[in-house]
Amino acid sequence: MQVDLHGAVRIACLAAEFDWTWTIDDIARFCATANWTEESRDEHGVNALTGLNIEDPGALFVYDLASLSRYGKPGQQVSELTLPVSDQCVTHGESCYAPTLDPTLRQNHRSLTDTFAALTNRITAELGEPAHSGPGPEPSIRWHPMRKTEGRSEGTPDESPEAVIELCVRNGCLDLRIINPAVQAWWDAWVADTEEDEEIAEDEDGTWEAYHFEDFHQATDVMPDKPRTWPEFSAALALTLTRLRQVGVLVLNKGDQCSAEFRLTPFRISCRLARAQSFPPGDSVAMTDNGWSFEQDTATETWVLSTQWPAPYQDLETLADAAVRAVRELIHVADPADLEVSGWDDYPSTHPDLTAFGICSYCDC
Repeated sequence: MQVDLHGAVRIACLAAEFDWTWTIDDIARFCATANWTEESRDEHGVNALTGLNIEDPGALFVYDLASLSRYGKPGQQVSELTLPVSDQCVTHGESCYAPTLDPTLRQNHRSLTDTFAALTNRITAELGEPAHSGPGPEPSIRWHPMRKTEGRSEGTPDESPEAVIELCVRNGCLDLRIINPAVQAWWDAWVADTEEDEEIAEDEDGTWEAYHFEDFHQATDVMPDKPRTWPEFSAALALTLTRLRQVGVLVLNKGDQCSAEFRLTPFRISCRLARAQSFPPGDSVAMTDNGWSFEQDTATETWVLSTQWPAPYQDLETLADAAVRAVRELIHVADPADLEVSGWDDYPSTHPDLTAFGICSYCDC
């Protein structure tokens, strides 16, 4: 998979420093600043050639005025600029995020995960810490670089973002989005209202669930086998962690003996290993030596191990291997089949993707 890391960082920095008015006049000015070439335009936007070193070096300035008006979005003329910064990572017509353990798709998925983490770090080094993280099957991360108002010192409330810069995975490739802040604020408010409604009640006729149930099964024509060995189990766990949403929880249970709970907080992913009985002193030393931290003031003995998010795939494999090692060697679970794998999300409209374990998240198939 080809990705233009340098070009993506350059565009993010140009966008952060550009004097945006979010009118159509910005298009020609930004193309000149970025040394892009306008290719075509219609009622929906302007297509430009970016010159990035990828298969499809195109960009789209979106200014669909009819859509803006119809859906009640703010009246600015340009809503966003979007462009791919990598090739599309697909095999046999499937996105590398298709829930499968096919070796080629797994390697593509690893490449996307690693590149997303690497590009996040490089943009962060230029723009500062991100403002929003969106883990999941198609992850995203956003920066709100501030442009200082004239006459104000840095850090005052009058600072406001000129643009929202988002790096995301969509349809198997990395996209960079430069978003009108007013449009982003509108979208965030709409999402918050939607999530609040979902917490109150699901659709009475089940239409929403039926739609996603059908969509899910179209992507999982063949369900992977359940892991039979510990290496297979650890590999399935690492893959599942790359798909875990920020509102999602993944749990490995061994009856009442122990549980390993994986959660995402903003910019970190952690495993909390809880055991009903205390570890012998030697085992506690082993946990500490392997990087685990003892958590005080809990009803059960609890140890925590975490890593940053987004993370390279290898770091998630390390986290998965550490959890499996603790379950095997210190809690003495003999076989992967002895562990119950489950998960849930905070909202009823989403489900953790457990297909790497051969588990359908939507039904008992």
